[in-house]
Amino acid sequence: MIKYILVLLMLISGGWCMAQSNYFPRDTTYTIRSAYKHIKERHPQVKPVFAKLPRSVTAHENLVYGKLSNGRELHLDIFQPKGKKKPVPSVLIIHGGGWISGSKENMLPMAQALAKKGYVAVTVEYRLGGEAPYPAGVHDLKAAIRWLRTHATTFGIDPEKIAAYGCSAGAHLASLLGTTNELELYDEHPWNKNYSASVQAILNMDGIVSFIHPEAEPEWTGRSANTWLGSYKE
Repeated sequence: MIKYILVLLMLISGGWCMAQSNYFPRDTTYTIRSAYKHIKERHPQVKPVFAKLPRSVTAHENLVYGKLSNGRELHLDIFQPKGKKKPVPSVLIIHGGGWISGSKENMLPMAQALAKKGYVAVTVEYRLGGEAPYPAGVHDLKAAIRWLRTHATTFGIDPEKIAAYGCSAGAHLASLLGTTNELELYDEHPWNKNYSASVQAILNMDGIVSFIHPEAEPEWTGRSANTWLGSYKE
């Protein structure tokens, strides 16, 4: 009897350990709920969209794609459509938040919707401006692309068809990914260097593309951009 109890305890303990994760959102000030609370004051007809995993999609959450020298881990979530016999295109989905707030959880509904349509959708964590200034976030995201190619077979990804999709500040980062293909300046992490960090498409949703354009002044004079980029000087 004691033998069976010990085996049971080992199984329970092992399962508990496997379920643990070091991940936690580094910022919780900008979420779907907080955005909805702010918007509904002016647009009461608006309804929030929350995450709900489709039955046709498998979720792999909080996977570590890199570990920094200080022990800090970087995470991503993969939403993989079930029943695909051939590799499919993948979309790296980058959250917004003015480069200083937000988390990958904000993009879960979009990722799940894209996976339901047949894409391997990936929500990704990157270092925000308060933790590490520009271009650290770009370094992180390029490392995530390399990690996806490294594990393409495991998750049914076509390594020749990876897109970067982002909203607001995330869209700006997606544009940086696509316009800096093969530039070592933006690709400093040493992980999986035998794989490319290039993307084949960019989807920029309401993201800035030029900080020097006159209409961009509210961005480059704002607190969030200055936190990430540093103060603007002529």
